[in-house]
Amino acid sequence: MNLIIIQSRNGSTRLPFKSVLSLSGYPTLLHILNRLKKLETNNKIIVATSINNEDDIIEDICQLNNTCCFRGHPTNVLSRFQFLSKKYNPEYITRITGDCPLINPDIILQLLEKINKTNVDYATNTIKRTYPHGFDVEIFKASIINKVKKPTLDDKEHVTPFIYNSNKFKIFSQEEDIDNSSYRVTLDTKYDYFFINKLIKKTFLKTNNFFETLNSEDIVNLILSDNQLMDMHNIAKIKSKFSY
Repeated sequence: MNLIIIQSRNGSTRLPFKSVLSLSGYPTLLHILNRLKKLETNNKIIVATSINNEDDIIEDICQLNNTCCFRGHPTNVLSRFQFLSKKYNPEYITRITGDCPLINPDIILQLLEKINKTNVDYATNTIKRTYPHGFDVEIFKASIINKVKKPTLDDKEHVTPFIYNSNKFKIFSQEEDIDNSSYRVTLDTKYDYFFINKLIKKTFLKTNNFFETLNSEDIVNLILSDNQLMDMHNIAKIKSKFSY
């Protein structure tokens, strides 16, 4: 079984309550859930959030949408993953963050196939970036999550640095033929929000589906087809202060 853990919180200082922001009428978290629920039945989805009061609404959204929710330590995200690994004893764990409303479930299937065929410990599309930011997927063998004995602050916050910063594990990096890493569909600032909200509305006009699965090419084509959307995307990139 593949345990998909969505780490989500409302305590972001750059964009508070991002998990419940309305994107074309639906909260961010629901966009993620509806896209991931397209996966086959051998995947269990759990939202892992904190015990902080501001995250009560995350649990409410999960209950209303028949999704398991686990609440744990506010800052030690790794401990949430370790608890869930022990409780459900999955073969693999997939880590998804709550700032990826346009997450593509096909990437999970591709990485699962790779990790099964090659027996690597960790598979991701984030080491050498070729996918748009916001398509981030990490999959690793559940058996290694409890091997970290003295986690660093980075491990506690980001869960997997102890894997990819080590030479102890077999790692696979998935890359696309075309480098689309200069595009951004992650939700971290209000400018990302303005841009992604318009992008989803444009998607609905083309597909009649707010939760349509989009690949990298779809994202790029949508942006390039609309000058206003392109301007909003470029502003979001600048305001992110991320080096592209």
